[in-house]
Amino acid sequence: MRQLKWIVLLSLCPAVVWGGEIKILSMEEALQIALTQNRTLKIAQARMKASEYGVKDARSAFLPHLASRATYTRLDQAPYIDASNFGQMFEPLMAPFSDLVMKGYLNPATLAGLQGTQVDRIYVGMEDNYDMNLSVEQPLFTGGALRNSYRIARLNAEIELWNYRRDEDRVRYEVTEAFLNLIKARELLKVTEESIQRVQAHLADLENLHARGIGIERDLLKAQVRLSNTELQNIQASNAVKLTNSRLCNLLSLDLETEVIPAKIPDARVDSLEALPVYASRALEARPEMRAMDANLLTAKRLIAIRKGEFLPKLLLMGNYDWKRPNREIESEFYETWNIGLALSLDLFHGGSRYYRLEQAKLALNQIEQSARLLADGISLEVRQAYLVAEEAQKTLAIADETVLQAEESYRVARESFRAGTATNTDVLDAQNDLSQAQMQRIAAQVDLLLAQARLVRASGG
Repeated sequence: MRQLKWIVLLSLCPAVVWGGEIKILSMEEALQIALTQNRTLKIAQARMKASEYGVKDARSAFLPHLASRATYTRLDQAPYIDASNFGQMFEPLMAPFSDLVMKGYLNPATLAGLQGTQVDRIYVGMEDNYDMNLSVEQPLFTGGALRNSYRIARLNAEIELWNYRRDEDRVRYEVTEAFLNLIKARELLKVTEESIQRVQAHLADLENLHARGIGIERDLLKAQVRLSNTELQNIQASNAVKLTNSRLCNLLSLDLETEVIPAKIPDARVDSLEALPVYASRALEARPEMRAMDANLLTAKRLIAIRKGEFLPKLLLMGNYDWKRPNREIESEFYETWNIGLALSLDLFHGGSRYYRLEQAKLALNQIEQSARLLADGISLEVRQAYLVAEEAQKTLAIADETVLQAEESYRVARESFRAGTATNTDVLDAQNDLSQAQMQRIAAQVDLLLAQARLVRASGG
């Protein structure tokens, strides 16, 4: 009895209590909100944008690289040449040179310079040195590394595009699923409320009979227990509405306190299905996962080409322009100088690392090829499962519609028979329970068919 009292008290509370904004949305409006606000899609958009910059970065490698640098160097001592014995180097020539001076063939000053001076050091630099450099480098041949890196960057951008479309398809399905589950929960809540009204009406009849001394107290208690059980189902259905509503709000990036009211219930139409191979073939061509896998295969092949190119020489064009001090005459003045050259490099031996990287790239390609086959098998299985579920859902809905008609008629007959005294209390309660179950099964069948159709569309890449 204590449990029964708690159930009755809880049933007096409002079925669903909301404290936030109310939004009346159709399925199309919910999908549109998700495509613009869903955080998963925003992350995918950011990845796609980043890959576009990756393409631009790879393209920039074809252009000349221009760099500048400025340095200042302070030496502990200016560089010099020892000149203390400079004149002794020319002593063997002094006699002939003196004769030439006497004959007027040689300037006397030249002879004095060869004899040396009192200077012990000849400075060839300064303590303070400045250098401002502007350099440019242009790769001429890299073994195909730049070209293949650029193509890999473009393939990565293509992969991110297909990944975005994959995420978009998944979000579309998840929103569709959440929206339909919300409809299902709200409709089941209505069924429990109608069931409570039917049990209450029957309970009122029993109470009238009992008051006149005709009814049996056991029947009255049995109906009260059925009412309590139905009210408990109503509480559970009310909570299911809140849970499914929160799930939809999360997908739409709305406040979880927002109440979403479906503007209309989509029609659960039993459409004829095409042959299973048609869906399977369409999926292998249209699914974003397959298109991304194709790009992954091409990326792996380009990486192998890069690894092969590491065995080839590389040619680089270089140029430098400098503004230095001191100048060539060792004066405290700036002077300009430039140079241009070609650099050819070839790695001869690195312990076999280039070969190992090439073999790794080949094995990576093999792994991706196996993954592609595995993905194709998984998609084919997914399409088959979705197709069979859709077939089952169509048949289930047809049976559920017929069952509801039969349960409604059974409940009507039981009510009238009970009032005429030809049916028992148990007959009415059983008929009422059968009707509620039939209505719930039809709602579930309708939503299951819509979900099965959405799942088949997604699985086949539609």
